[in-house]
Amino acid sequence: MNDAELATFLPMAKDLDLTQEQAQKLVALDAQQKIAGQQAREQETADMMDEWRDTTRNDAELGGANLQQTLAHTSTFLNKFASPALRQLLDDSGVGNHIEAIRLFSAAGKAMGEDGVIQGGVVNPTKKTHEQLLYPNQEV
Repeated sequence: MNDAELATFLPMAKDLDLTQEQAQKLVALDAQQKIAGQQAREQETADMMDEWRDTTRNDAELGGANLQQTLAHTSTFLNKFASPALRQLLDDSGVGNHIEAIRLFSAAGKAMGEDGVIQGGVVNPTKKTHEQLLYPNQEV
């Protein structure tokens, strides 16, 4: 128990005329329940993250055969724009495994894409002679 909890518990234990042994048993019970509750929350979080990963892996658009490309696009975006603090938040909270986060980051990474070469095209595909190029208004 923390100090605030003890400040609440001790007067109640005195009012109930609990012995030191009885009060200690209640404190121990409280500690066990807190530990069990924390373990249950941690397991629920782990299960939820596993479910989010499985949902992404099994998604028709992002998962399956597309999973590696999806993760590559996601990494492209995060490597460019995510601060170390954001990456830590995504990892610690598990939100980085949620399909909607993956969908957003992958789409952004895909939109960034690799820069391609833009080829200039010829406006008039007919071949001109040197004379026509030098004297465009003269008939040859």
